[in-house]
Amino acid sequence: MFRIARSQTTALLLIASTIAVSVPGAYSQSTLIPVLNRRDMVFDHAGRYLYITTSDGWVRRYNLATQELAPGYNLEGALNGLDIAPDDSFLLVAQDVVTNSVGRVHRVDLNTGATTNIIYPVGDSEKAGAWEVVIAANQRAFVTSSYAHDLSSGAIPLREIDLANNTVRTRSDAPGAYGNRGLPQRTRIQRSADYRRCYFLQADIDSGPVFSYDAEADSFSRSVASSSFLSRAPAAISRDGTLAATVLGIGYGSTDLHVSIDRAADFKHVRSIVGIVRGVAFDPLSDVLYGVTAGASQVIAYDSNNFEEKFRIAVGESISAPPEPSQLADFTSRVLVASPDGRFLALQTPTGVRLFDLLSVARLPAPQPSLGKPQGLVFDHSGRYLYITTASGLLWRYNLLTNRLDAQHDLGGALRGVDIASDDSFLLVGQGKQGIAEGVFEQVDLNTGAVRLLPYRRDERESGVWDVGIASNGLAFATTRTRSTGSTRVRQVNLATGSVTTRADTPGSSGSAGVAGSTQIEHSADRTRLFVVDPGGAAFIYDAATNVFGPPIANGGYLHSYGAVSRDGSLLGLRKSLSTTVGTAPSLDSARSAPIGDSGLAFDAANDVLYGVDGSADVVVAFDTGSFRQKERFAIGEDVPANLGGSPILRKFDAGTLVADQRGALLAVTTPDSVRVLALGTKASARVPTTIAGHSAQLLNVSTRMRVQRGDNALIGGFIVGGDRPKRVMIRAIGPSLRTSGVPGYLPNPTLELRDESGALLVSNDNWKVNDQTQQSQQSEIEDSELQPANDLESAMVVTLQPQRGYTAITRGKGDSSGVGLVEIYDLEPASESQLANISTRGLVETGDGVMIAGFIVGGTQQGAANLIVRAIGPSLRTAGIENPLENPVVALHDSNGTLIALNDNWQMNDQARLSQEGEVRATGLAPAAASEAVILTTLPAGAYTAIVSGKGNTVGTAVVEVYRLP
Repeated sequence: MFRIARSQTTALLLIASTIAVSVPGAYSQSTLIPVLNRRDMVFDHAGRYLYITTSDGWVRRYNLATQELAPGYNLEGALNGLDIAPDDSFLLVAQDVVTNSVGRVHRVDLNTGATTNIIYPVGDSEKAGAWEVVIAANQRAFVTSSYAHDLSSGAIPLREIDLANNTVRTRSDAPGAYGNRGLPQRTRIQRSADYRRCYFLQADIDSGPVFSYDAEADSFSRSVASSSFLSRAPAAISRDGTLAATVLGIGYGSTDLHVSIDRAADFKHVRSIVGIVRGVAFDPLSDVLYGVTAGASQVIAYDSNNFEEKFRIAVGESISAPPEPSQLADFTSRVLVASPDGRFLALQTPTGVRLFDLLSVARLPAPQPSLGKPQGLVFDHSGRYLYITTASGLLWRYNLLTNRLDAQHDLGGALRGVDIASDDSFLLVGQGKQGIAEGVFEQVDLNTGAVRLLPYRRDERESGVWDVGIASNGLAFATTRTRSTGSTRVRQVNLATGSVTTRADTPGSSGSAGVAGSTQIEHSADRTRLFVVDPGGAAFIYDAATNVFGPPIANGGYLHSYGAVSRDGSLLGLRKSLSTTVGTAPSLDSARSAPIGDSGLAFDAANDVLYGVDGSADVVVAFDTGSFRQKERFAIGEDVPANLGGSPILRKFDAGTLVADQRGALLAVTTPDSVRVLALGTKASARVPTTIAGHSAQLLNVSTRMRVQRGDNALIGGFIVGGDRPKRVMIRAIGPSLRTSGVPGYLPNPTLELRDESGALLVSNDNWKVNDQTQQSQQSEIEDSELQPANDLESAMVVTLQPQRGYTAITRGKGDSSGVGLVEIYDLEPASESQLANISTRGLVETGDGVMIAGFIVGGTQQGAANLIVRAIGPSLRTAGIENPLENPVVALHDSNGTLIALNDNWQMNDQARLSQEGEVRATGLAPAAASEAVILTTLPAGAYTAIVSGKGNTVGTAVVEVYRLP
């Protein structure tokens, strides 16, 4: 079903626990391996080493335990791909250098270090040597190679190595781009973690054909054309070989880049993901797909069953998103790899190789779903909902009764056109991103939320669905985009059977070849007529009663035009630049000019009125189609770009798209960042447009690490639940798990208490799998949150708390033990109306590793930000009976990469600007009582942050760190 935003659960993992140093600014979420000339990477299965080939002939060996480069293997020449045997007994390494017309694959014995050269004769066209090598489960390995440097085309054999005797033969049964003569140069190969399936990506050829190999059957799949440049496109195959992930669109500009998830056996499309451009890898043990995004420079983890985002990891350096193949590294077969034990990720970056330990690395939350860039709009017939598709793949439901975005459905990819069944039973959505071999329409059942994919075989020119329209006869019609120029067919969808066919009888701008890309489809309110507007210069009607198109309206020049059809199909509206023509269907007879704006058009579903968007005045103009006079003007409420006939010319799904509801009561218009809903039939003074926008940024969790001692020096975390609804949270007390982050002197057995603002005990816990109050297991409920502690001795609780109240979480050591501990409070319902209003932690601040380290997460839209105040309180604690307060606390604020954002010693002075901030701080009502206490006022975007409290001059004492969200 549609996911209700108020009950969305986001898995958030610890932040402060990954920090194992005491010098501010020295924190890192990864280990950098400074190997700049790397080519390929592979982990062993024992969890001991990462092997890296280099362009100067070395196999570098990185010891995962000592975090050092160990002695490697000098194979000389220049190395490319490599793979490791399932039992870690040997490596196969591709040698780029050819000697005496002989190519080589090195077999390195990992027990003795001995190297065997597996040789094969090379032809005149492949003197650049071996490129890629992978091992299959049936004691075979495959090798691809490169052209000679003075050649640019030609076939190269696919070679197979018999690993029992190191003999090499040619496989002529592979479905290569050159038939039985072979493959293009630098064909890339990925394999599954179980070695049973290999995935071949044929590079250096425009059509980008792919195929797979089944090791158990010793057979190849059919070859399909990806219509994408695959020479340096990141790709991966799932652990059991069922799914293939491929970055498509390289060479066609960054706006078309996306990951296509397809079945590896037959390349039936499963899902599209936008934003992942620099590397993909499947987890070898669990159903997780990792992808590297540019811009945000993060690794994102997705559940590979439903493709919900699980968490993010900061890379630690900038990752760019080059749109063209020439800007990518020469060998990018495995930019991102996962270790067979599921513990490590390795990522090639501009500075070397970044290694992430998934047991201890900081896991950032998935950003809250936001409206993003709206695309298609459609009202239901009941007057309850407006459905909105977005370029980020979300289908939103806006509740017209409560004026809230109350549900969203993640369909992935980039969504375009949308239409709704006449009985409101389903939506038909156009998926703007295509798969390896298919495009899809998505039929969403509005009663159950089930999604049915309706695939179609696309051609090489197409680039995803553009617009859809449902007719009254059980058929729907759809148009697609093209990559640059050319034509495409109008497709027909049989909604009863789900079958998709093409219609060759459309009188489009390309004649019998079809219509131009980005052709618009509109329909009458009764769905008896569809109006097809071809930006190539043609427009025509579809009659649902006769199932016939035509005749063409040959006015020409309707580049990126808008069209509309009246409620009963009798009138057409058609815009050409700044001129709008209104006439009778089916051929615009008795056409007259109507001065009603410059962008979107929509007919009223109950009255003889045509509406048009005037971007120059930011209004919607109402035009009476009987008198041909302007009736009224509705203020949109924000700037909408005007279509002045220049470049770029606006088109459907740009800002200014307009739709009318099914009852003649509402209009909806897209703006650059939101959607405005306008009420009709009321006085102009009462027409206040409702803005539909995403969620604002908010505090999602806090996690504070410090030394836990006895009595008043326990670790005490406080927080307030704001809003008017109960809030579900997870609270954890962590100790033994900190040793994996290198923290010395960890708390061996933490206990946890939750108390209300009166001090009354609400819940306590010692070992997280058992509820202390009921003595019943709470393991299942905690594991459902995906936040279960790694050690059974650690404490956790999931509780639902009442709003407008304060709570305290106290961490102690069992049996009065002491050590470094971590208390964490997680918001499990970040989309709910109630939020964590402020968070604080009290404890003893020491020196070195004993400073107070508080991590917190700001969640919300990536464009949104939260106004925060961070305080470090010491001397004021005397009034609360604390005998040894920290006399002069200092607070430093860092981002997830360890970069210092702000520093403050005494709150009345801004340390960065060296100016007084006393007035600003007092205006918040949160000015500290002592001048020596510290405050940072800041505005932070969504992300993870760390506040470190220390004593000036290495002093010690009890302090409180607090984070407040300001209005």
